[in-house]
Amino acid sequence: FQAEDGIRDRSPSRGLGDVYKRQPTGNQDRRRGGARRQRGFTLLELLITLTITTIGMLGVLSLHLSVGRGNDSAARSAESVTVAKDTMEWLRSLRYPDMLAALGNIAPALGTPVTVTLPTSAGRAGMTYRRQVVVTMLSSDVATGSELIRLRVEVSWTEDGAARVAGDGFSGGRFDHAMAFEFLRTNREAL
Repeated sequence: FQAEDGIRDRSPSRGLGDVYKRQPTGNQDRRRGGARRQRGFTLLELLITLTITTIGMLGVLSLHLSVGRGNDSAARSAESVTVAKDTMEWLRSLRYPDMLAALGNIAPALGTPVTVTLPTSAGRAGMTYRRQVVVTMLSSDVATGSELIRLRVEVSWTEDGAARVAGDGFSGGRFDHAMAFEFLRTNREAL
């Protein structure tokens, strides 16, 4: 059976309504010798997509490493604050003569700072914190026997993997960090 539009219908007819049941589609024309449309991706398209995805993933990895280093640095800074506060509290808890004895029986002179190096303090993950106390006498009253001193607790540390170089610094000071806290102390126990 052939309909008016020239399309041959090979299915058995079920009545007059079947004449118009099939409409020509673009695919039928292509199958008869027209240009065929290919499906899927070409190799070039896949390589370009893979390259762009790889560059994006490298950026994400770089960001991840940078955030990790920042977190490590913040954790070390917080730990050094704890080491400095613990040292301050230890010095505050001692009576004045005991504190001077614990610092090596120092006798600070008016206006002249005395630096005392304390044993290092071990932190998490093998981090070592260097501690120093700088004692400076601010005033001394011979008549009353009172003395006022300033204690500066300095804590310093070096980033992991930094090589020690000559002097007190590490890698030219690029990886060195330090923080300090100060407080005042008098030999008058009641104050």
